[in-house]
Amino acid sequence: MSLNDRINQLITENNQLKSRVAELEQQVAELSQRPRFDLSTVAGREASVIARLKAQGLA
Repeated sequence: MSLNDRINQLITENNQLKSRVAELEQQVAELSQRPRFDLSTVAGREASVIARLKAQGLA
């Protein structure tokens, strides 16, 4: 494999990785808009309270 072929291969891989990163960034943006806990259920509300207490160092 020539150096030029290897450079072209690395450029292609780099472009694929950039595309994957963009996809993952989009997924993160979507997930960050969702509430962490489902507050419509008792279990969700309990989990929310427990998480808050742990964040405050009380649990």
